[in-house]
Amino acid sequence: MGRPSILCSPASCIGTLLQLTIWAALMLTVETSAAAPSRPASSPLAADVVAFKNGDKVTGKLLTADDKSVSFRGNVTGDLTLAWADIDHLTIASKISLHMTTKAKALAAGTTIVAAVNDRLEIDGTGTPVIINRTDLEAATTPTDKKGPAAFSSGWGGSLQSQNNLIHATQKQTQLGATLHATHLTDSQARFAHQMSTFTLQANYSDSAKPSASPVITSLYTGELQHNVYLTDKGSTYLYGLAGGYHNSTLGLDVEQEYGGGIGWKGRHKTQIYGLLGDLRYVHEDLTAGTPAFGSPALGASENYEYRFPWPKKGPPATFSERILVTLPFDETHALLTRGFTQVNLPVSSRVSMGVQFTDDYLRNAPKTSKQNYANTQFTFKYAFGGAVTQ
Repeated sequence: MGRPSILCSPASCIGTLLQLTIWAALMLTVETSAAAPSRPASSPLAADVVAFKNGDKVTGKLLTADDKSVSFRGNVTGDLTLAWADIDHLTIASKISLHMTTKAKALAAGTTIVAAVNDRLEIDGTGTPVIINRTDLEAATTPTDKKGPAAFSSGWGGSLQSQNNLIHATQKQTQLGATLHATHLTDSQARFAHQMSTFTLQANYSDSAKPSASPVITSLYTGELQHNVYLTDKGSTYLYGLAGGYHNSTLGLDVEQEYGGGIGWKGRHKTQIYGLLGDLRYVHEDLTAGTPAFGSPALGASENYEYRFPWPKKGPPATFSERILVTLPFDETHALLTRGFTQVNLPVSSRVSMGVQFTDDYLRNAPKTSKQNYANTQFTFKYAFGGAVTQ
C-alpha cells in the first residue's frame, strides 16, 4: 500500500492551523460572553444636599453642622464651611450625627433613629431624606453616654449685694441693706422647654437722728418671683407669671401683694440688652395710719435696659442698668405705684464688683402722715455666684 498523499506543504499547513486556532479562540470568547449574565450598573451613592436661599444647590456629604455653620464636602467643590445666613435648608440622605432640638426629633420621627444621647440625635436618612433647618440644630457639645445626676446648683446663677451706709457727723445714721437675686435657666433652647425662673429678695433698714430730734426709722422689704416660658426656639418673646410682696414704711405702705401674668419681650444689639413687659394682675394694698385696705385688678408694665462697656477687656465688663415698673389698679386709679432703679457696676474680679445704686419709689395714695416719694442712693458691693445668666 503506498504512502498517503500530502495535501499541503509544511509551511502552508502551519499557517492553516494557526488560522483555525485563532478562529476557534474568537468563537469561544463570543460564546462565553453571551452565556455570562450581565452585571447590573452600580447605583450612585446617596448624596446630601445644601439648598441655598438664591436657589443654588450643592451635593456631597455633610460633615458637621450646628446652629452657627455647616461643614460640607461637595462632590465638585471639595470641603466648604457655609454660613447659615446663605442656606435655606439641608437635605440629609446619609447617616449623620447632629445636635438637634426637640422639634427636630419630632421631624425625624419617620426615619431610623440610630442613637439618641442627651440632645444628640443620630439618624439614618437613607431612602427617606430628612430636611434639616437651622432652628432644628443646637450648638454642638461633647455628649456623654453616661451622665450622673445634675447638681442642685446646675442652671442657677445670681448675685448677693450689700448696701450699707454709716454716718456719724452732724447726724447719726445707720443704713443696712442687702439684695439677693437668683435665676434658674433650663439647658434647652427649644420653645416651651426654654424656661427661666427668677426671684429677688431685698431688705433695707435705716435709723437716723439729728441732735435733739427724734430718730427716724425707715424700712423697705421686697420679695418677687417670676417664671418665663419662651414661645420660640432661642426666642425673645415669652409668657410669664409673677407673685410679689412690697413694704415701705416711708410711703405708709404696710404691704402690697401682687399676682398675675402677661407677655414679655427682650432684645439685644451688640453691647445693649433691653426688654418690655406687660401684664394683668391682682393688687391688694394695706396702708398704715388707718387708711382702709383695698384690692383691685391692675395693669402692670415695666421696661429694662443694660449697657455693657467695652472695658475692661478681660473679665466681666462694667455695666449701666436701669429698670422702671408701673402698677395701675383699675378700681383705685389714684393708687398708682411706680418704682425705678438705676445702677452703675464696676468689676473688681470675675465675681466681685462695686458700684452705685439709685432707687426711687412713688405711691400716689400714700397716707397724709407719710411721704409720696422715697429716694435712696447707696454704694453697693456685689458678689456673683453660679453660672452667668444673660437673659
